[in-house]
Amino acid sequence: MEQITTIGLDIAKAVFQVHGVGQSGSVVVRRQLRRGEVVKFFGGLAPCVVGMEACGSGHYWARQVAARGHQIRLLPPAHVKPYVKRGKKNDAADAAAICEAASRPHLQAVPVRSAENQAVLQVGAPVLRLVGDRAGTELQRRQATVGPDHQNRQPLHPASLGHRRHRPHPLSQDQHPRRCAMGEQAAGAQAGPPRHRGAGQQDGTRRLGGAVPRPSLPRSGDAGRLNAGVAKEVFDCEGDM
Repeated sequence: MEQITTIGLDIAKAVFQVHGVGQSGSVVVRRQLRRGEVVKFFGGLAPCVVGMEACGSGHYWARQVAARGHQIRLLPPAHVKPYVKRGKKNDAADAAAICEAASRPHLQAVPVRSAENQAVLQVGAPVLRLVGDRAGTELQRRQATVGPDHQNRQPLHPASLGHRRHRPHPLSQDQHPRRCAMGEQAAGAQAGPPRHRGAGQQDGTRRLGGAVPRPSLPRSGDAGRLNAGVAKEVFDCEGDM
């Protein structure tokens, strides 16, 4: 039998899956192990590379297997997932994916933690979780008693903004000479002679579906005479003041 060089170990609660390949890449061993058989199985193998997924129990089994002379590679699950075959999500496929990922030297492995380090983290993790839960509970209590800021704000009613929308100018048209002259002159120019029903065809505009034709714009000569008339009226009004 060919010597095993790389093994992928899928960790579980009771039944572990082993997938081992040789130097040529062919599968040498593929079997299931009970929890009590894991240490005995790796104790009878020649030193090789053993890959596992990094998790809480992964560090424990990494220490147990490393004590039998094997090289451990703990890989994050995100590095193993691309090697899982599509449509095959089971323990055997996961063990094969771990074995394939462990043979890739460019994938960064997670260092194995000691038992003391894990004990410290197990003590500190509940404390951090309690601190986060206390902050969330205090925030919920404040929202229930006081309410968020956007709930305390009274929305502005559209009726209360009526005086802002229709606020008159400080100077009315009667008091403002320039506005008076320009308004009268522009109103007289835009009014023009009365238009008849067929006037749209006379001035070249198009009528669609019997719609009222658009008024024709004043020509450049009319605009010049209009500006001259407005300026004369403004000058007269300022002279009277």
